[in-house]
Amino acid sequence: MSWSPENRSPENLPLANRPPENCPPENRSPENWPPANWPPANWPPANWPPANWIDIGALDDIPAQGARVVKTASGCVAVFRTATDQVFALDDRCPHQGGPLSEGIVHGKSVTCPLHAWVFSLETGMAQGAEAGALVTYPVRVEAGRILLDGRRLARQVAA
Repeated sequence: MSWSPENRSPENLPLANRPPENCPPENRSPENWPPANWPPANWPPANWPPANWIDIGALDDIPAQGARVVKTASGCVAVFRTATDQVFALDDRCPHQGGPLSEGIVHGKSVTCPLHAWVFSLETGMAQGAEAGALVTYPVRVEAGRILLDGRRLARQVAA
């Protein structure tokens, strides 16, 4: 039997929507379930669904102050390694004239486009100085010497 306004018994709700077993009986009645404040205003949380980390290679595969390209369904992502072994991932295409940022110069936490010397923050993707523009950034982390890229974010880019 499926749930309907005429049949509000919690036992007839889909399993995922039933009151928890430890819910007090007075809150399990058809008049009180689901509660008026359900789902909570902060649901789903900003980090939902959880990240789907994709292993894209070893940290040592990228030279210090260098980059490598990861080809995805939504375009190329440049993965940068700084002199202090921090790793960042951004779109590989400069918004100015489409230059390949993975071929640019990495300095500090910035990269300079090889075509027209636009400088972008690796942390935020924002153009520095007088230029205006921004790049999409992607969550990336290093675990046990392996670089992991957030596949959930890549999937979101494809769906948009």
